[in-house]
Amino acid sequence: MHSCIYEGQVRHRRFSPAPHTFKYKLFYVFLDLDELDHAFKNRWFWSANRPSLARFKRSDYLGDKNTPLKQAVLDCVQEKIGIRPGEKIHEVLVSRYEAKNTLESGKYFIILPPVMITRLNNKYLNYKSANIKEFNSRNTYRLSKQEITAMLKKEDWLKSLSK
Repeated sequence: MHSCIYEGQVRHRRFSPAPHTFKYKLFYVFLDLDELDHAFKNRWFWSANRPSLARFKRSDYLGDKNTPLKQAVLDCVQEKIGIRPGEKIHEVLVSRYEAKNTLESGKYFIILPPVMITRLNNKYLNYKSANIKEFNSRNTYRLSKQEITAMLKKEDWLKSLSK
């Protein structure tokens, strides 16, 4: 279960124009929206479906009370920023660190390790540098399964992997 209660304190201290200090204890309830029913089940003073000392009432929160709260939150996020939480926004495929060891080979790149491996470096001696700073999911061409297989065969990696 991810739902929990966080406790802490708020403190303030001011020196001028007049010294003033205060400190208050506080707590926050963190509710995982997938756990609402479970978090309140069999609790005497907590409830999601009956009057109690502390009650989570769906109609007090975002959107239509007949729509599950998680769905309403996801819909709101998508409406405001254009994507749903968890959707891929941007992915770095070749980092700036790797870019200096990246070689060009047709439609794809070869990234050499940062350490010298003579046999490997000799194999790619005649390849030219890709001369990139970074390569990410916004500037890629997606290879098909057949293209990936052909690429691995061409570079003799399929034999190496099966040994």
